Amino acid sequence: MFISYSKNHRGFSLIELLIVFVIIAILGTLGILTFYQSTRSISLDNDLQIAVETLNKARQYSIDSKNRTPWGTHFNQDGLVLFSGTTFNPSDPTNVTLNLSTYSTFSLISLSGGSDVIFNQLNGSTSSYGYVVVSLKNNPSDLKTIYIQPSGIINVTSPSPTPSV
Repeated sequence: MFISYSKNHRGFSLIELLIVFVIIAILGTLGILTFYQSTRSISLDNDLQIAVETLNKARQYSIDSKNRTPWGTHFNQDGLVLFSGTTFNPSDPTNVTLNLSTYSTFSLISLSGGSDVIFNQLNGSTSSYGYVVVSLKNNPSDLKTIYIQPSGIINVTSPSPTPSV
């Protein structure tokens, strides 16, 4: 008994199936890596937005003389704190603490007031001007810089290799 092989057989060879499987695996890996990076980039943008909104809120509270006191923002590597008063008191129960996502960090805090930006009442200016850099923990070159001007105005740039005031 002979088994005859026909050249007109229908189906796929093992090599063809392996090639398709490898192509699908490569495309899947690229898709997952792209999704992973875009998730981190979105986290950086969200953290930047939270920091800018908190600074603007502190400035506006000072201009409005909310609670008859100046307001400020305290920065640390993992987050920031909205506080009232002329100095930051970490044990004040009225502090509002905002943590950055697990992907972001304040990689550089360069303010004339140390880690605090305190806005003056009525005009919103500050003597604690400078800049704060928000970056991804796993990719420090992916960064955005928040500038706090002496007038109290907040500006954002991206990217900024050498921040200056």
